[in-house]
Amino acid sequence: MVLISFFVSLFFGTGISLYYTLPLCNATLGREEDSPFLFIHCFCLQILAAELGSILLPYTALSDFYLFLHFNYSLLEYFRISFLFFLFSILFLLPYVFCFKKEKNQVLSSGTLERLQNAYFTLKKEKILGKGNCFYPFCFFGILFFLSCIKWIPIPFCFALTLIYTIFFRRRVIVRLDYDLLSLIILVFLIRGNLLHLRAFSEFLLPFIQGREASRALILSEIFTRLPVSVFLADLSTKGRQLIIASILSAIHPLALNYSGIITHSMLKNKEHTKVFVLHYIFLHLQMLLLFVFLAFFTGNL
Repeated sequence: MVLISFFVSLFFGTGISLYYTLPLCNATLGREEDSPFLFIHCFCLQILAAELGSILLPYTALSDFYLFLHFNYSLLEYFRISFLFFLFSILFLLPYVFCFKKEKNQVLSSGTLERLQNAYFTLKKEKILGKGNCFYPFCFFGILFFLSCIKWIPIPFCFALTLIYTIFFRRRVIVRLDYDLLSLIILVFLIRGNLLHLRAFSEFLLPFIQGREASRALILSEIFTRLPVSVFLADLSTKGRQLIIASILSAIHPLALNYSGIITHSMLKNKEHTKVFVLHYIFLHLQMLLLFVFLAFFTGNL
């Protein structure tokens, strides 16, 4: 499940990966009274894997994609920034994934069998009704976004094709769209257009970030989240590499306000052992963050 979460986020981003893989962990391990710590460990690793998998490609995170477009990077130039972090994230995850001791197979409890059967019949029913065939559209549009990143096809064409497909074949997505996030994005760009005309704002912020874009952007991302910070600082700095690294670091910061934290909080608010989960979540993320901070400092970007 951890590897699935990692590879799904590699092409579709953290939010989609967690939305589909965490319920699977929750259904199979979340209600087992004799394995609460196995559930917590697997759950935390899935969250971290989803955040780390979205590092490699620019379009899997809004802030990274905006910086990628704003500074007009090629995909190869973006890989030069993200690949080192992506490689060490894999090396970090592998020992945790394979650290489970092999045990003798045991008979599944009746509750687990019932949940698995219900999940299987639900998926089978959705497939018969044509509601579960999302794999091929996901793959198609994933390839489409990848081609737009390497500039083989224009991004407006990719956006228009996605919108047409949604209107004609997936209208229920429009109803279930996260309009709070959409409103936030529109508000950020409206505020950005006004603030950049204020001379006092630029004079106040420039001395704060100049020469230390990565560390300052990371600090601001803990307060305002990384998308607004990336949008505002991209117009005040020419160092896109440092801003992208700050966006990567804030994606795994345990205290940052990000989408993965909201999803996990909503799924665990009624669970037992919440304190143990929070401690394990912070412990894993701090380990990964310290490794990434070292890499950023070692490469001269912090």
